[in-house]
Amino acid sequence: MFQDASELIPVANGDPVGRMADQSGNGNDLVAGSAPTYQAGVYNGKGCLRFDGLTNYLKSISNLGITGLGAPVTLVFVGKFNDTPGAWNPLIGFGTPSGNGTNFEVETVDGKWMFHGGGSGDVGSSLAIDTDLHVHVLYYDGTNIFWSIDGVPVYDYTMPVALVTAASPIALGANGWDGSGPVPADICEALVFDSQLDSGAQLALTDFLKTKWGIA
Repeated sequence: MFQDASELIPVANGDPVGRMADQSGNGNDLVAGSAPTYQAGVYNGKGCLRFDGLTNYLKSISNLGITGLGAPVTLVFVGKFNDTPGAWNPLIGFGTPSGNGTNFEVETVDGKWMFHGGGSGDVGSSLAIDTDLHVHVLYYDGTNIFWSIDGVPVYDYTMPVALVTAASPIALGANGWDGSGPVPADICEALVFDSQLDSGAQLALTDFLKTKWGIA
């Protein structure tokens, strides 16, 4: 999946965005449960999606084709919180409400960034959340979770049990299955790979996105 808010043309500033076409060509379009708005020229002259933290979220029209116990996956996104969200509210993620370990989300708890792995493990960090724009790379190789923010490793964690990356909808700004836990956020770009990107590819993509979106 490849979603890029800067390519939402023509869209006027402040317009609601009810659908985003998947630019990967795989048909993983996002549709609004409650439409976020387009904000023009916010980051390095490029537009973003703004989620109000009340009802706004986007959700894929179909389950992503990532299946199997311990299947590798890489999630890359550019976004920020616009206010301190409630605990367990995801900025981005995919998963289903039933079963163990079906969530794969970046969110916050106790004012810190964290990864939520559902029943298979929650990984808290010591890094306090902020309201700056960041590039996040989160990937799972079948055993370990690796997470970096702006190219700086946050942690490398061995999951206690295999993460179930079952095919499920992805959502921006809330939980994928029902839109619960909305967050006040700007989201610029999101990519999902059904593979593990190697470290060189991760760093190259991070550097590209930092330059594109004006992140120091």
